[in-house]
Amino acid sequence: MVKKHLFRIAAPRFWKINRKEKKYTIHPVPGPYSIESSIPLGLLVRAYLEHAKTSREAKKIINSGKIEVDGIIRKDHHFPVGLMAIITIKSLNEHYRIFFDKNGKILLHKITKEEAEIKPLKIINKTILKKKKTQLNFYDGRNTIVNNDVYGTSDTLVYDVNKKTFLDHLKFERGVIVYLIDGKKIGHLGVLDSIKEQKGNEPTKIVLKSGKEKFETLKDYAFVIGKDKVVISVPGENESSK
Repeated sequence: MVKKHLFRIAAPRFWKINRKEKKYTIHPVPGPYSIESSIPLGLLVRAYLEHAKTSREAKKIINSGKIEVDGIIRKDHHFPVGLMAIITIKSLNEHYRIFFDKNGKILLHKITKEEAEIKPLKIINKTILKKKKTQLNFYDGRNTIVNNDVYGTSDTLVYDVNKKTFLDHLKFERGVIVYLIDGKKIGHLGVLDSIKEQKGNEPTKIVLKSGKEKFETLKDYAFVIGKDKVVISVPGENESSK
């Protein structure tokens, strides 16, 4: 049985909640994101969008079918949403994409209607199937089967959420623009300068350039979002968590 409530003290640190105000908060149901990398839709509507003052009001808004996630109406306030998810409120003509700010907190970035039609999907794993087919597994729980495997882990596919088709393939290679989703530089952009393969089971490291600065981080923290330019808008320096 799925839990309906979560102890506030045990909630992920990036959630925007007062941990001493009440004992419980909303528990996300199993879905495209794990609890460690997502927040429940009800909390997003109340604490981030601020369209409701209470969880009951947030639940009513969601149950009315006013909230879309990645182009699909979601009526469960427990539904988990995470990085790069697109939140649409058609009645208000509002569209947002979820990012992490430079403190590792959830940040809602307002985007245009046109941009709300695309979502970058990072490939985190590949599975070889019968008849030489390959299944690509994405960071948000999606997967797709391809006949011609020209894709690598850490590559990004640009997905049209309305037409359910892939628009572009961004390879993980020198010169691409990446957005960091973890580590000390979380929330920052950089250009991939070099890839440093490690011996044994040590994770692969990369070197990024940002202006005149160069810094090292883990390959797993990098999310490719462009080649010559970014395919989506990203939060500005003066944009803070809502």
